Amino acid sequence: MAIDSNPYPAYLDRAWYQITALTVSSMPIVHSSRRKQFLRMQFERNAGVYQFKIRAWVILDDHYHLLLKSRRGEDIPRFSARIHLSTTHQFNLWDRTDGRNVWQPAQCKWLKTAESFWHSFSTIHLDPLEHGYTQSLKTYRYSSYMYYFHRKGQLWLEKCLKQIEY
Repeated sequence: MAIDSNPYPAYLDRAWYQITALTVSSMPIVHSSRRKQFLRMQFERNAGVYQFKIRAWVILDDHYHLLLKSRRGEDIPRFSARIHLSTTHQFNLWDRTDGRNVWQPAQCKWLKTAESFWHSFSTIHLDPLEHGYTQSLKTYRYSSYMYYFHRKGQLWLEKCLKQIEY
């Protein structure tokens, strides 16, 4: 379901969601380290504003994924909109482009079960491999993979990531 498709969607409080957003026409607008870092900063800033817990994230040149827990479900569309407005504004300033729309409406998926949570966690972290951005997740800087690698260890991560197959 697109976040922007219904002005009054029934989002749940204190529930896990995967948010995915693609750039318009899948253009590689988030191509630089600077842009990825800016987008990541917007995740953190807005998660703080809405008191969401982000558990996994990845940023690629033309899309991103977030795994987060809502505090108030009704804030999910606002969270996404604020990220998209701030990054669109900044990217357009950097590109000297006026009025360009950067993002398609974000897709939001409610993760009803522990299995769906761990599937999302795994697919988010494996996305750079899936799209050919890297040969090793340890070298891709724009995901939460290395956070878990340092905090939980390689064996823990391997166990999580083995739950799905490509």
